[in-house]
Amino acid sequence: MNPKYDPENPKAYDQFWKSNDITDNCSASTMRSKLYGYYRSTWGSDISVTMTMYDDGDVETADSSLAAKYVYSVTVLKRITGTSFSSAAVLQDEAEATITIDMPSQESSAPLSGSFIISCPDEQGSIFSTREFTYTDWTNGLDLYLQLWIPHL
Repeated sequence: MNPKYDPENPKAYDQFWKSNDITDNCSASTMRSKLYGYYRSTWGSDISVTMTMYDDGDVETADSSLAAKYVYSVTVLKRITGTSFSSAAVLQDEAEATITIDMPSQESSAPLSGSFIISCPDEQGSIFSTREFTYTDWTNGLDLYLQLWIPHL
């Protein structure tokens, strides 16, 4: 469930978000691609996903043939206010896997406020500056505008 959902303004954010099918032993990059849309549309942020495999003895393993449990950790790559989601549900097509979703375990530091401009001189001393950015600006957008406005970086 999206914590930004507001029943008074239902067009602002969807209350629920549904991913495409996710296999229970997919790679970290596949998991990231399945969840990215939610974090991008809701928080304007990219995410990183790590996967840790455990064997039958609950010992971490790098051998996928020994893996009995897969644990994925999702990190939002932007400071946000509150938790990244308020609840989650799993719709299984086969009841053989046990799937649990832990609620977000760590909240961000307080988001920055205000705006900023990035300025950088080139080799001849000419100053190139960006437009004003805020902490809510899309990370990949910042990179794009830096390349457009400060091409020598």
